[in-house]
Amino acid sequence: MKSISCENDLSQFRNAHSAETMLDRLGGDPHLCVNWPVGVGKSVHLDAVTLSALESNQYDLVIVLAPTRQLIEERKLVKDPLPHLKIVQLKPRPRLLCNGLNQRWEIYEKKHLGVLGRATLCNSCPNNTTCSWIKQWSDEYLNGVQVIYATQAYFEIIPDFLTTLKHKTGASKVLTIVDEANFLLKSFRRYLPMNALKHFLLLLDQVLSSSLLDTVNERVLLHWQKVVSELLLADTSDLRNQKWHLPHLSTALCERLQKGGVNNFGDHYEFIGYSLLEFCRSPQISQERLENGALTFCRSLHIEGDSIIYSATVPLELLNYRLNVSANLYTDNTTFKNQGTQWFNIASPFGTRHYFRGNSKQILDFYAELIHQRLCQGKKILLVAKKCFVAYCAAQLNERLKVLGNLDVQIVVDNFASNDLRQAQTIPLVNYGIIGTNLFEDFECCYCLTGFYVNEEVINSTLQDSFASDFRVPISLNVDGYPKRRYVKVTRDEDQYSTVNMLAQDVLNYFEMGTVLQAVGRVRPYTKPREIITFQCADHPDFPYTREFNSLGEARTFFNIKTQKTQQLENRAQQIKECKAKGLTQKEAADRLSTSLRTVQRYWNKALESDPKL
Repeated sequence: MKSISCENDLSQFRNAHSAETMLDRLGGDPHLCVNWPVGVGKSVHLDAVTLSALESNQYDLVIVLAPTRQLIEERKLVKDPLPHLKIVQLKPRPRLLCNGLNQRWEIYEKKHLGVLGRATLCNSCPNNTTCSWIKQWSDEYLNGVQVIYATQAYFEIIPDFLTTLKHKTGASKVLTIVDEANFLLKSFRRYLPMNALKHFLLLLDQVLSSSLLDTVNERVLLHWQKVVSELLLADTSDLRNQKWHLPHLSTALCERLQKGGVNNFGDHYEFIGYSLLEFCRSPQISQERLENGALTFCRSLHIEGDSIIYSATVPLELLNYRLNVSANLYTDNTTFKNQGTQWFNIASPFGTRHYFRGNSKQILDFYAELIHQRLCQGKKILLVAKKCFVAYCAAQLNERLKVLGNLDVQIVVDNFASNDLRQAQTIPLVNYGIIGTNLFEDFECCYCLTGFYVNEEVINSTLQDSFASDFRVPISLNVDGYPKRRYVKVTRDEDQYSTVNMLAQDVLNYFEMGTVLQAVGRVRPYTKPREIITFQCADHPDFPYTREFNSLGEARTFFNIKTQKTQQLENRAQQIKECKAKGLTQKEAADRLSTSLRTVQRYWNKALESDPKL
């Protein structure tokens, strides 16, 4: 195992893994996973590979998928496009330009009526001649494009998204680059209600009864009519006993069916044509007829051409399972941790959603004192919490820090870009969902105020969404060990050698500790000296903790932070000692401090024992 722990090691590592080296490797491994943590140079590497892939003529189309638009805007070829490359950034509908049509458009988007929207709403829009969004999906616009940047949301919206881009650009050799693989682990299970199928069959009948169809379109719709009729009557065994097929629907036919649906059923109508196409390509093991008559299945995932997936937290085995590919790690047996980084962990269930609120007083007292100490040292601090506790933690910590004398300190939860983050007195508090931002890379400390945990449903949605209910393996979550750890396992002995059992812990670790590492990674603990405190019942996947605590009390002792009650008692003892030194009687001291005479007598004697001169 090679360890990268200093700037010199990191520089050598980056030089050894250039874009050209990556492209050479793709010749033998068409699917690669780059598991570098935040700060190693993933973004720079991604940009270099994108450009080199085209300039080497190894690929004629590179598709870059990012989780957010912000990350797309940061890409080098987006900020500084090269004139000899045809680059397209697929953008969402420009809501501000849609004016009064925006509310209607939102209904159409939710109901998969995009073809109807472009044919009607866009045609009536005064901005339709200058709006680039209307044409960005046209064959003319995409033909010959060499680089396409898009958010990963398209994967969830458009069937065969990548294949569509390949055909429209005319590319023969495609490289798909995925920046973070979060979307690959979302559930792709789909549901088609019985009423939706009945409505769709009615619309097919109506269009077929018209006299405006040519022979080709009539043949297509007759095939659809036959298949939808059979699906309405099919039970689960029928669904799985035949291979379903539907021909492609032209844009014109989609428009007619969508328009007919709105005319017949109003805004409640949802176009299911695309979902039916997805059903035909879904694994038969996922297909099922539910008791309420709904048809359910799991959409298949497919990465077009060669691929590079940049993900520091998704286990390789889980990635291959979800994509049904045989990807390899680009760099194996390498760990990253700056030699100056101290990584502490509190392995206590107090950080869970169930227990946090009841124990928040002592938790936030501890962090307030620690924050106070680090502020006195001039440290910049980033705080992290579960989203539902962010506002509560900010309010509570602001009160505590003022009591401790930090009158100029402010915990902020939004508008980070507008706040002056260069000042240590401004302490951002983010939720665990944060990814991709570089606002906090100069912060020396990162403290997790809560943990981040998921339930069995989340694990099943990733691990077993491709199985119908009769194929699913029951699992259970447990907390055990010392220090405490969360485990997931199958509940039946006969399932212990199943794929589900082998991958269940990987899924749990990804959703829990992987999410934590994404958030904590904002301060660059792998490449810069940082102080980190996580609050998880979990191991760090890459290296041992500097120190782990089994309770909040152990953490208090290590960081020399007294409880509020202990601090109050020590302050009272000091006040009584000062009264005695000034020559006050016990009764006078009790009156001045507004406490009982018995309390004064108790500390009076202790003060005399510790300092006989009094």
